[in-house]
Amino acid sequence: MIRYFTALIIGLLSLPLLAKSEITINIEKIDRDAEITICNNIENREITYRGVNVEKKEKERWRFAKGNIDCPCDAKCRRAVVKLEFEECATHRWDKKMTRCEVARDGTYRFIVIGDRDTKRNGTNIVAKSSEFKIQ
Repeated sequence: MIRYFTALIIGLLSLPLLAKSEITINIEKIDRDAEITICNNIENREITYRGVNVEKKEKERWRFAKGNIDCPCDAKCRRAVVKLEFEECATHRWDKKMTRCEVARDGTYRFIVIGDRDTKRNGTNIVAKSSEFKIQ
C-alpha cells in the first residue's frame, strides 16, 4: 500500500526564508521496512539534502527517534549529499529500527529531510517534513 505525503520546503539556501515550495515524500509500507521516495517538484530549482531522520510524537511533542535512516542502527555513517533536479526522485529505506537497534514501537512518526548544518542559527537546516504516519 502506498501513501502519498507532501512536505513543504522550509528553507533552502537558494530560496528566500519565507518562500514555500513543494516536494513529495512517498512512503510504501513493507512488512519489515519502509521505503521513502523523495521527489523534487520545484521547477528550475535543485534540492540538496544530507539524509532523512525519523521523529516520534510523544505527549504532543516531536522527539528525535532515528538519525540518518540509510545508516544501520548503532553505526557511525557519513551522510551522503543528495542532489535532485526538477522531477528527479531519490529512494531511502528505513528498517524501522531506532538509533540503539530497538524496533520502532507503535506510535505516530514523521520523516525529516535534513540539509546542511546552519552555522548562523547553530542548528540543523530542515529541508522538509513529511506528514504524520502510524506504526501499529
